[in-house]
Amino acid sequence: MIWLLVGCHPPVHIAYGPPSTLAVSAPATDARRMYVLDDAGRTWFFDTGYARTTCDDDLVTTLGLPTFGHVRVRGTSGSVRAAKADLPPLGFGGHVVSDLRCTVRDLPTTSSLGPGISGVLGMDVLRGFRLGLAPARGEVHLEAPPGSPLVGAAPFRPTRGHGFGAMLPLTYGDERLWALVDTGATTTCIDASRLRREVDEVGEVHVRGSGTSGGRVMSTWVARGVRVAGQPVPTLYVVSLPRPWHHPDLLGLDALGAFESTWDFDRREVVLTPVAVSESSGRL
Repeated sequence: MIWLLVGCHPPVHIAYGPPSTLAVSAPATDARRMYVLDDAGRTWFFDTGYARTTCDDDLVTTLGLPTFGHVRVRGTSGSVRAAKADLPPLGFGGHVVSDLRCTVRDLPTTSSLGPGISGVLGMDVLRGFRLGLAPARGEVHLEAPPGSPLVGAAPFRPTRGHGFGAMLPLTYGDERLWALVDTGATTTCIDASRLRREVDEVGEVHVRGSGTSGGRVMSTWVARGVRVAGQPVPTLYVVSLPRPWHHPDLLGLDALGAFESTWDFDRREVVLTPVAVSESSGRL
């Protein structure tokens, strides 16, 4: 078991069961992203790009939970006001998460998630596990963090400030940057205006994320020869995301799907194992 300190939120407690594998269970309307079921059969969006777990207000109403306080959530599509609630124990693959405080908002109207989603499972919970990701196989592996180090691991960098998220180096030609590992993003998002090299713009795409604006149209460009933590990934069709300097670039499932990965958040280490992925898998 482990207590996770999460700043001003109370510590999160995890009572570990045996190592378990969760099948990714995506709704038909969002088959390209990752969702998992809790042990009660409720659907949660699996998002390593979220620092804190978020609940849909319908879940809080169903459970009869009081809400309190106010927070401001800022995302791709602006910002939204939210409340907080303390959740009852939640089971995921036989592991029980308790003392979890979630951010509460109406997810269908303030995010890219559709109806029927209980919430977003964030890094305040996920970093308590030795976490295995296999996007191409549609699996998530959860186990207690053992004392032994990973074999063949590479270091990752925590996000600034709270250290919830994981950042990996991404190289594109002679450019090198650190991007946030974001399973909630289907595509890699980089502020291309800050790159020194020329990029080939190939079109536009409508991007929806947290906020109330309904999203925005962004340019896309083709990136060949990209390497993540020194390992090559297939051709990517990348969203060019202008952003403030303090917001990280995002490493999405188009790139993460080229690997199976195992994460040790205590040691800040990851093992990336390449898998066979078609060249077209990164297309928008």
